[in-house]
Amino acid sequence: MQPADSHIGLDPDQLSVLNAVVDRIYPDTEWGPGGARLDVAADISRQLGGAYGTGSDSYASGPFAPNAHSCFGWQRDESRLAFFGRGLLALDRCAAALYRVHFVELTTTQQDRVLGDIEIGSAADGFTPAEWIAWFDLVLEQVFTALFIAPVGGRYGTAWAWDRLLNGGEQ
Repeated sequence: MQPADSHIGLDPDQLSVLNAVVDRIYPDTEWGPGGARLDVAADISRQLGGAYGTGSDSYASGPFAPNAHSCFGWQRDESRLAFFGRGLLALDRCAAALYRVHFVELTTTQQDRVLGDIEIGSAADGFTPAEWIAWFDLVLEQVFTALFIAPVGGRYGTAWAWDRLLNGGEQ
């Protein structure tokens, strides 16, 4: 686990929503802990709080190609951190519009419905369908990067994810 002050990018409300999203994408099973128990949201927040998320090491002046392939790099006039955070807040507003409660208060079935609408771009609230799809793709990229790629403290902090994938979580 990294120190608490290391590149925290998301605010506590955004982090809470992200934790619930992560737990729907990679839930607890009999094979091992899910994304929430593995602290994946905090890993993503740290990643977004650094140069990658803030864009401090990236060209960000445009022109940007709409619907450009990811091989062309980040194609937005806002940072990954800003886009990611804006999406988390919009997701919470979508949940409130549908169910009159915050996303973290929904049942898992309700959370899945909201995320399903977002994944296909049919959710409302401030994003175009293409932006929702791009946002959901970024979320998936970050979750699976945190689970399977990003080393924490010299080893893979989410070794459980690999154990679960490769041999059913048996230690």
